[in-house]
Amino acid sequence: LNKVAATHNAEIVSPDSIYSLDIDIYAPCALGATLNTENINKLKCSIIAGAANNQLADENIHGKMLMDKGIIYNYDENNELVSMEILDFYDTFVEA
Repeated sequence: LNKVAATHNAEIVSPDSIYSLDIDIYAPCALGATLNTENINKLKCSIIAGAANNQLADENIHGKMLMDKGIIYNYDENNELVSMEILDFYDTFVEA
C-alpha cells in the first residue's frame, strides 16, 4: 500500500476518516450500505458514483439527505458505463 501511495502521490487514510475528507467523488464499490445518516453528514464530496448495488443504508432517508446536500448520486449496480459518464461530465465541468 505504501508503494502505491508513493508512486501516485497519494495519502493513506483510515476507512472511518474517508467520509470527512475534502474530495470530489466518493466511489463505493463492492461494499454496500456505506452511506448512512452519520456518514452522509460528514461528506464533503459533490458526486457519489460507485458500483455497489446498495450504497444507501436506507434509500428513502439517505437519498433525500443527499439531495438536500446537493450531492449528485449515481446508483450503478454492476454498470460501469454510467459511472464513467458521470466522471466524464465531472471532468468537463471542472475544466470549464
